[in-house]
Amino acid sequence: MTRPWSLRGRLVRRVVVGASLAWLAGVGLAALVIAHEMSELMDTSLRGSARMSLALYQSAGEMGQVRAGNDVAIRILDAGQVVAEAPWPPLTQNGGQDVDGWRVFRLSNGPVAVEVGQSDEWRRDELVETLAWLVALMLPVLLTALIAVRGTVATVLRPATGFAAALRGRDARDLSPVATDDLPDELAPIPQALNFYLASIRTHVGAERQFVTNAAHELRTP
Repeated sequence: MTRPWSLRGRLVRRVVVGASLAWLAGVGLAALVIAHEMSELMDTSLRGSARMSLALYQSAGEMGQVRAGNDVAIRILDAGQVVAEAPWPPLTQNGGQDVDGWRVFRLSNGPVAVEVGQSDEWRRDELVETLAWLVALMLPVLLTALIAVRGTVATVLRPATGFAAALRGRDARDLSPVATDDLPDELAPIPQALNFYLASIRTHVGAERQFVTNAAHELRTP
């Protein structure tokens, strides 16, 4: 026996799955773009901090006590002497580099070199927090879309349910054609086939009535 199924439920499930997959793909693509842009923004911040620290040190000629933090640290070298220490090994090339769990930007001018670093854990936490806000902001959009889909499917199927209700309310002796004005083109073959079936029944009923009439006439005629 064929298991009954719901057209509305099947449509809603498929549209919901498709919308959810599209939403996930959009969020994933946005996450990749945001990760790239945030990485560039943090690198720009490191570069700016290195330039500012180098300019301040060279203009002042000294540096107060600098303590390396867990997330951001700075190293200053002056003629090979360590003015401020950092947790990563000393670098020899200028520019951005990944070193032992840190993203470091080195900048030098003459005997003075400045290295400013951000920990990978801090950068990752900032990215995760940003993506969490992205998902939190996009989730209501998905929920709204799912509610709209459910309502749209119900509205689209309303003519079909109305047609079914009209058939249930018809008299069993009513063999007149059923109306098809409110049905969409996709469902039009159903009432058309039903009207063809009803026309065939009307023809057979008419033939039977004519036969009965003729037989009664013959029986009344001596």
